[in-house]
Amino acid sequence: MKKNMGKFIILIILIVGSASSCALRGVNTASSEPVESTAPKPASTIPAAPSNEQGYTNLPFAKIINPAFADDVANKWVRLNAGFVGIANSVMDLPPKYQTGYVRLELIDRNTWNTTVNALIPKSKSDPFFAIHTTSTKAGVWYPDLKIWAYLVPTIEGSAISGGEQNSILIIIEKAKISRPFFK
Repeated sequence: MKKNMGKFIILIILIVGSASSCALRGVNTASSEPVESTAPKPASTIPAAPSNEQGYTNLPFAKIINPAFADDVANKWVRLNAGFVGIANSVMDLPPKYQTGYVRLELIDRNTWNTTVNALIPKSKSDPFFAIHTTSTKAGVWYPDLKIWAYLVPTIEGSAISGGEQNSILIIIEKAKISRPFFK
């Protein structure tokens, strides 16, 4: 009985996890119909990167990934610091134009320990990220620090469970510098 209960709990976690995977592309997974939204639409194209450092705004990573600030930070070139957690392999919840040609990264805010998988880097610039990994020590998990220059694209996250939606941000990375590398 306990053995089957464990399998049942894992199944429930997998079902809830996949259903709560936010539908960034605005698809209601219960009916496969598009979800209508009154939120702002993403910019059709990303403007050219600033020619100098003064063209970037410094923003705390925690503010960028907090839905309350999505409208305030959208459509801006920013400079931010984050920890690198790893490469995420799922793209089906991204807007269609970002499902190919980009590698999805999971980043962590060192102050709040909040994470996001809404960070994308063009595939052509992604090779260095495949050589990085996190490490565990007695003191805890160590995530390499990144300094990131990126454009913030507004999008919508919709919950397949509640039917609700919220404004969100895709972090489109132009360049990144590994501040404290840890290579295999």
